[in-house]
Amino acid sequence: LSTIAVALFVAEQGAAGLPPFYLGFAAIAILLSFGLSSIIDRAPKVRLAQITFAGLLVGTAALRLLLALEVPGVSFALLASATAFEIIFDIVFWVVVAAYLDAFEFRRATPLVYMAFALGGAAGGVVGRIGAGALAPADLLLLLLPAAALVVAQLGAVGSRLREVPEHHPDSADEAFDRPGLVA
Repeated sequence: LSTIAVALFVAEQGAAGLPPFYLGFAAIAILLSFGLSSIIDRAPKVRLAQITFAGLLVGTAALRLLLALEVPGVSFALLASATAFEIIFDIVFWVVVAAYLDAFEFRRATPLVYMAFALGGAAGGVVGRIGAGALAPADLLLLLLPAAALVVAQLGAVGSRLREVPEHHPDSADEAFDRPGLVA
């Protein structure tokens, strides 16, 4: 999504438009992260992830339509939404992982998660490369739709089968440091 968004933005605005975009988006990113942090513990984690990917699905379809209609400024909206999605995804993904894995499982799963990221990136690169030979850059956005729909469905299956790990909050600061292996 980001690669397509940057390519379309640069084609429309020129490379000189990127630094002002990223400077302006920094303020938006702070507000976005703050807003997300205020709701992250109020919703089931898998449901929040489903909403994120459903938003990607709807947003991508809407932006592709706007690109087809040649609406002015849509490349800016596409790049802003791609950048926002990356921030939201990074936050929501790790919140979901932490909700379903205790600390021991989390440590064991981390290398596997990063291998899955690498394989997913490689698969996405292959699909993008093949798609780039057959589709216009804006039409590559359409390849995201079935992938996002699949993720929404998978999250639904995960949410119905798994339970979140209960959170442990120490009653006092002393209890937080009263664990074997920690030096106080």
